[in-house]
This record gives sequence, structure tokens and C-alpha cells, in this order.
Amino acid sequence: MLGLVCDTVVLALLVTWLQGGEPEWLKLGLVAFGMAVVNLVIVLLLGGFLGIFVLVPIVIVDGFILMLFCSLTIKQAAVAVAILLAYQLVFQLAITKLFAVPQAEAMVAAVRSVWC
Repeated sequence: MLGLVCDTVVLALLVTWLQGGEPEWLKLGLVAFGMAVVNLVIVLLLGGFLGIFVLVPIVIVDGFILMLFCSLTIKQAAVAVAILLAYQLVFQLAITKLFAVPQAEAMVAAVRSVWC
């Protein structure tokens, strides 16, 4: 949920930066939610077959969604999708590092030393 809220804010900033004007929060919130749902479906359907190359259909569909609903050109959509995916990667890494529990890593190492 936190990721969806942050994605909406970043998407609004990107669209505002690329287009100018005031962000339409409701529309951008729905676009961010739609992109999240579509990306989840793509990963679930194609993730096992394509691996890391699953990013190709995600980039294409996200760019199309931004062009359709946010009236961006193809260049603007490509820039927005690239920055948004880079942001999502950094966000996931930060959340993983932030909520990592050192005791859990020590317990996993202890269990591995006993069983291996």
C-alpha cells in the first residue's frame, strides 16, 4: 500500500514535470493503480517464461497507459517509465534494507551450520 501511494506521488511529479500544469490526483492515482495491477498480471503470466525480460512488456504497457490516459508523447512516456521503474527498484531495495532483521540472518546462518 505504501508503494502504491509513493508511486502515485512520483507519477504525479513526473507527469507534471513532463507536461506542466497541475497534477490531477484522482486520475493519476487510478493510473498508478491500473499500472500496478497490469504489471502484477504480466509478471504472474510471463515471469516464469521470460525471467528478467518480463520488463519489456511492462515497459511497453506502462508507456501505452501513460500515453493513453495522461496524454504524453512517446518520448515523454519512455522517460516517465524509465524513471518510474528506476524509482521502484530503489524503493524496493530501500524497504528491504530498512526492514531487514539482523537477528533473523544470524538464526538462518545458525540453522544452516547445524543442517549442512
